[in-house]
Parts: sequence; structure tokens; C-alpha cells
Amino acid sequence: MTARLVGVGVGPGAPDLLTLRAARVLREADVLALPRASAEVPSSAGAIVRAAVGEIPGQELLPLTFPMTRDPALRRAALDAALDAVGARLAAGKQVAVACEGDPLVYGSFID
Repeated sequence: MTARLVGVGVGPGAPDLLTLRAARVLREADVLALPRASAEVPSSAGAIVRAAVGEIPGQELLPLTFPMTRDPALRRAALDAALDAVGARLAAGKQVAVACEGDPLVYGSFID
């Protein structure tokens, strides 16, 4: 299997709004990356995914913390940590899906 990174928009919050393709990509990914605002807060995108496709046996859940701050040093450190975590999985040949609320190419943690 070839390494692959894909951003998957999970919509505005209702699990039944996921497209069939989004659900398939989320189910087939080796790693499901789930952006969150802090380590203390669960991923909203992750909750939508779980409600839509359930738990996938053997799938790694990778929380990615993107703090809601104006401090550029904290934001850069969080982005670097996320890139390192995702990069390690891609280097291992994994398929990584990053679940993002809304559209991952318009606004969100996938395009940072």
C-alpha cells in the first residue's frame, strides 16, 4: 500500500451529511487524524466521524492539537508536532485521513 494523506470534510456537525466517499475514505484509512483545540477537549470532527462510521477495528486514532491562540510560537510548535506525527505515519506507508469540520480546503486545520 502506498502512503497517502487526505483531508476529509465531515460537514457542519450532522453525521448523516457525510458523503458516501467521505465515509469510505474514513473507514479505509489506517490512521484517522483528529484535530482538537486542546488536549483536554475531544475532537468535534472525531465525534461526527464516530457517529457516522463507528469504531474501525485496527484503525489508529491520532489526536492533533491546534491551540486556539494568537501566540505564533505556540501555534508553530503545535503545527510542527502535527506534521511530525502525520509525517511519521506517511513514512511508514500508512494511509492517513485528517477529519475536518466543514470543508478542509476552505478553512480549517488541514490547510494550516
